Amino acid sequence: MSTANTPPGSSGHPSGGQPAGFLDGLTRLLHTIGELADKGAELKESGLFETESGKQGRVNVGFSIRTAGTGQPGEGGLKVEPFGNVRRNRETGEAELAAVREPIVDVFDEEGEALRVVAELPGIDESQVTLRADGRTLVLEAEDGSKRYHAEVELPREVRVEEASISCNNGIAEITFS
Repeated sequence: MSTANTPPGSSGHPSGGQPAGFLDGLTRLLHTIGELADKGAELKESGLFETESGKQGRVNVGFSIRTAGTGQPGEGGLKVEPFGNVRRNRETGEAELAAVREPIVDVFDEEGEALRVVAELPGIDESQVTLRADGRTLVLEAEDGSKRYHAEVELPREVRVEEASISCNNGIAEITFS
């Protein structure tokens, strides 16, 4: 099958089914990992990363790969989410070191009960976590000296930040909305 008219990032699979979406997601992931590996040549033995502007810092980067949905028709797919402190500059497309880390975040909707957000925030306690909500988007920020975290998380429903309870234990923050 010819893919000459296939848009970038699409397999052109005629069924439009999930296997094609899964393979497209995997292809994009491998391409991104390859770009980061190329950028890894800039790492020094100390583990420091230096950008073109001369900024240095430690590299913390990874990907969380999940299947999404409940298995209902029309729902689901592969979800690849980056975390860490390396970002792609939207203007140049180059990888760059960010001062703020994006933590790994999971959302658990316990229907009829609580909505639970779990984030990996090493070195942070409850008093250092700030929450804001805008519709179904939760903005999580935390800071302790040189450790700074920021995440914007899409939630399955709207929440009221005033009703949140936060606990931190061994680098894991658990935020519960009743």
